[in-house]
Amino acid sequence: MAEKFIAPVANTQEQLTTWNLLSSRFQRPCPAGEHYALRLAQELELITALKFAPHFLRVLEVLELTRDIPHITRGSAGSSLMCYLLGISDIDPVIHDIPIVRFINPQRDDLPDIDLDFPQPYHREVLERIYRHWPGRAARLSNYVKYREKSARREAARRVANVKGKIPADQDVGKLVPDHLQAEWQHLTHKLIGKKRCISKHPGGVVVFDRPPAKSLIRADNQILLDKYEVEDLAYLKIDVLSNRGLAQLLTCNSRHPREYPEQDDATQHLLANADTIGICQGESPVMRRTLRALKPQTRTDLALALALIRPAAITGRSQGVFFREFMGHNGVPGDLKYRNGLVYDEDAINLIMMELVIDPYQADMYRRGFVKKNEEIMFDFLGRLGNHPERSRILNLLTNIDGFGLCKAHALNLAYMVWALAWEKAHNTQMFWYSTLTHNNSMYRPWLHIEQAKRAGWRIQGKKRPWLVRGNCLYTPGWRQPLFETAQDQLERQGFWCQDEFMPGCYYTEIGNIATFRGLIATHRIYNSGSGDHLTFATLGCSPDQVIDVQLPGVVKCKNWAAIEGQATIEWRAGVKSTWVNKFQLLTAQDLS
Repeated sequence: MAEKFIAPVANTQEQLTTWNLLSSRFQRPCPAGEHYALRLAQELELITALKFAPHFLRVLEVLELTRDIPHITRGSAGSSLMCYLLGISDIDPVIHDIPIVRFINPQRDDLPDIDLDFPQPYHREVLERIYRHWPGRAARLSNYVKYREKSARREAARRVANVKGKIPADQDVGKLVPDHLQAEWQHLTHKLIGKKRCISKHPGGVVVFDRPPAKSLIRADNQILLDKYEVEDLAYLKIDVLSNRGLAQLLTCNSRHPREYPEQDDATQHLLANADTIGICQGESPVMRRTLRALKPQTRTDLALALALIRPAAITGRSQGVFFREFMGHNGVPGDLKYRNGLVYDEDAINLIMMELVIDPYQADMYRRGFVKKNEEIMFDFLGRLGNHPERSRILNLLTNIDGFGLCKAHALNLAYMVWALAWEKAHNTQMFWYSTLTHNNSMYRPWLHIEQAKRAGWRIQGKKRPWLVRGNCLYTPGWRQPLFETAQDQLERQGFWCQDEFMPGCYYTEIGNIATFRGLIATHRIYNSGSGDHLTFATLGCSPDQVIDVQLPGVVKCKNWAAIEGQATIEWRAGVKSTWVNKFQLLTAQDLS
C-alpha cells in the first residue's frame, strides 16, 4: 500500500479506437468546458488501458433490448461521465463533483459494476429478452449461501440434539441442547461457520458467454452454477439486472422518468420537510421520516444526503448529534446543506484519506476498501502512515465505522431523484399515487395504514390484496367478497384493515406541555439493542386519520399479536426533532378499542 501509484498508460491509437467505439453511441453531447474535457480524457485513458470498453458495449446492448422500459442505475455507475454520455446513467458527475475512483480504480482487479434497475413487474421480461437475444449463452448467476453464527447454531442443534420444526427467532438455541451434548453442539457450530449452506439464485447478476457453457453447469431457468467471485476470476462480464419497486410505483403514477420532474416545487418541498412520506418507497420508514424532519431538504441534492445518512452512514453517537446541529443552520437554503464532522458518502472517506496522507484518490480508495472489509494489514499500514496525527483518534473512529454500508454519492443521487419524483406525485397526483402504492410497495407497515391513506385520497376498498383492479373510484380484488363482520374492530382483527370511512374508534392523541397521552393503532415496531444490554422498542402508531406518531417504549415489547398501545409519554426535542418517550403503557387487542 505504501508504494507510489502509477496510472496505467494507453497509447494514442488504442485511445482513438476506444473513443470511436464509444462516442458513436453517445446519447447526449458532452457539455462544453475544460472540466468536461479533462474528465472525459481521464476516463477514456482508464477505460482504454484497463480494456473496459467491451463492458460498456455489452451494457448498451442490454439497454437497446429494453429501450421501451425505463431504467435507473444503482451503485457507482453514476460516477462516470462516460456512462452519463452513453445514456447508461442520468447523473452528471461533473455538476455533482463526483470523482471517477469509486467506479473505476486501476488498483482493483475486478471490473466496474454497472447495475441496472428496472421496474419490478418488468424484471422477468428483461431477463427473458436477454436469454432470447443470446440463446444458450446468457445465464443468471448463483449465490452460495454460507452458514453464519446464528444459522450454524441452529443447524448444529438440529443435528446434534435432533431439534425439529421451526425454531422461533427469539429462542435461545443453546437451551434446546441437553447439557451432555453442549460440547458436541459448540464444536459442530464452529465447524459449520463459513461452510456452504445452499445454492440460491442471484437477484439479478447475468453473464453472457462467448460460447455456450458446459451443460453440467446450467440448472433450470437459465441459472449457472457459478457465483460472482468465480465469474470475476474467469474474467467474464457480469451485468446486474435488478428490480425496483419504487420505479414501478412511479411508472404507474406517470410515464415520466425521475429526471424529468421539476426540482423547484413548493408542494414537494413542503411534503418532504414535514416528512409526509408514508407510502413513498425508500422514504417512508420511521428513521427516514425523522431524518427528513431534521434536515428539511429543499433540493434533490439535499434529499440525497438525507437518504445517505440512514443507509446507515458512518456517523454514530456524539458525532451524529454534531452533524445534525451543523445542518440546522442551513435549513431553508436550497442545496446548501453543509457538514464538517462525520462521513456521509464513500467519497468523503476517500477525500479524508487523500488529505491526511497526501496520496492520490486511487490509493485512498484502496485504504477505504480496507476499512470496509476490516483488512487488518491495510488498516495498520494506514495507521503507520498517519503517524502521530493530532486527530488520529477521530480519523480512526470515522473510518472504522464505514463498514456497515458503503453508499457512494451517485447511488444516493439516483435514489433521491426517484424519491423526489414520488413525493411530487403524492403532492400533486394523490389518488393515483395511493393506487400505485397499494399495487407495488412492499411496506414495513401493517396493511391498514396504507389502506386508510388510500381511502382519504378518495378510494373505496373492496378487496384484501393486490392485484388491485379499478372500477370508478373503487379498488377491488377479483372474486373477493366483503365478510359480514359486525364492527370495524372485527374487520381489523380478521383481515388487517376495515372498510368503513371512519377511523378506528377510541384512538386519540393529546399533548399538554411536554406530556402526551395517546391510544393508537400499531403500524409497525422494531426492537433495538442499545449496545449496553438495554433494549428499546420503537413503535409507529396511528391515532387519527391525519396523525401518525413515533414512540419509544422501554425494554423489549412484542407487539406482533396486539392491535394498539395506550399510554402516557414525555416529549423531548433532540437535534430539532421531537422524541416521544413512553413512561407507562398497556397493549390492547382490537376488541379493546371502542
